[in-house]
Amino acid sequence: MKTRWVAFGLPLTVAWMVAIASPAGATETLTVNRLTDDGDGTCDSTCTLRDAVTVADASLDPDITILLPAGTLTLTKSAVASDDNNVTGDVDVTRKVTIRGQGASATTIQQTVAKERVLDALGVDLTLQDLAVTGGQGTDYGGGIRGTGNGQLTLERVAVHDNNVGTDNGKIAHGGGIYKDAGSLLVSDSAIYDNGLNFALYGGGILLETASADIENTTISGNKAENDGGGIHSDTGNAVTLAFDTITGNSAASGAGGGLGDPQHYRIRSSIITGNSGGDCDSAGQDEGGNVGAASCGFNLPSDAIVSDPLLGPLGGTPIPVEEPLPGSPALDRAVGPCPATDARGVTRPQGAGCDSGAAERPVASTSPGAGGGGKAPHLSLASKLSVASNLKTIALKLACPAGAGKCTGSVKLVGTFAAGSAKTKTRKVTIASAHYSLAGGKHKTLKLKVTKAGRKAFRGHRSIKAKLTLSVTDAAGHKGTESRSVKLARAKKKH
Repeated sequence: MKTRWVAFGLPLTVAWMVAIASPAGATETLTVNRLTDDGDGTCDSTCTLRDAVTVADASLDPDITILLPAGTLTLTKSAVASDDNNVTGDVDVTRKVTIRGQGASATTIQQTVAKERVLDALGVDLTLQDLAVTGGQGTDYGGGIRGTGNGQLTLERVAVHDNNVGTDNGKIAHGGGIYKDAGSLLVSDSAIYDNGLNFALYGGGILLETASADIENTTISGNKAENDGGGIHSDTGNAVTLAFDTITGNSAASGAGGGLGDPQHYRIRSSIITGNSGGDCDSAGQDEGGNVGAASCGFNLPSDAIVSDPLLGPLGGTPIPVEEPLPGSPALDRAVGPCPATDARGVTRPQGAGCDSGAAERPVASTSPGAGGGGKAPHLSLASKLSVASNLKTIALKLACPAGAGKCTGSVKLVGTFAAGSAKTKTRKVTIASAHYSLAGGKHKTLKLKVTKAGRKAFRGHRSIKAKLTLSVTDAAGHKGTESRSVKLARAKKKH
């Protein structure tokens, strides 16, 4: 049994000791407790990110996880020469490792040194989870993250933004956000945005050389390339799979692939690719249906929508920013094939009759544009069977507040439409119950609503009730939404 002692010291917390134990040859966990870049290459009473990676690089354990605290971990050590030993400049990873933060909106790794990227995976597997990477200023390949060799670079719930590449000593620069030359790139539930704005010749957001890639539930927006592939550029003949991605607002200054560069080997499903400057795709990919966007990307199946405006809200929301479909968007309920359990923010899929194309699922009762933030009307779900207590005084209603919302507050009203008397063509509406609600983003709860006197009377008059129920939602900011469906109410058999 091997034990590594790690101290949590200033400036984050008052120092205290915790033992992290693991059997030799098994998983080792290193906990970073300093946000600064002034470490000494060891994880003892103090442990910076660079310290933890240095220890991991020298370890014999096959699986190492580095845990990061909330806050901005700032890289400040200037490189005086080419450095792949993790001493100065970027953070150099030379052994398989997982680096995990507290969420992309909570933990950030930021480079402040000119002409230095943020992370460099040198021929090994690197997994990044729940964090943001920003401020990289690479001079050749990969402004934010570079992965070389046959290793696998994996991003899960990661934001890569505001990284750049530029020329230096005649070098050509590619991959403003991410560069992967070989091996594979796996990206899920993430956002790659506003990279390559200084100078990325190819691949403002992502550049693939001979690497394969699988990118799902990810937004790629606002990236720029000088030649081609503002969002993604691939020089590979290996498979690149895009599913439930939103690729908009990227640009290629002199090429035709503002969104996708050289996508002949791309398999594209249930994605949004349109609104990119310099053309959306410079050639056609392999259309697998459920896509929204440009014919230049090869979209021609009946399940596709060829549009120039996908009707999306602005980029925003937490922990992963998305561009949420607005009312009337062709992306709504359009996706085909299996869809992820949630969108990039954690909102459950599907919300409507089917999953939405792209990285964001629109909550069905949401009426305000854009993504996330408190003050939006939440999604309040009607159960297929509503439980009515034996005394006909309470009714259960399931609620869910989107993960991108800070807090959902407001009021709900449940109205039933019943047959009036013996005439099947006549109906009457009855307010069954109403209540106020308050719950945090990403939370679920069940309200037990008090049934009104008129509601109890309606229940008693119908032994087998099939009613159209309409749920009206009003949030604290005045936004309104409704959800209706026909359901069979399950009630007690006891006579009253």
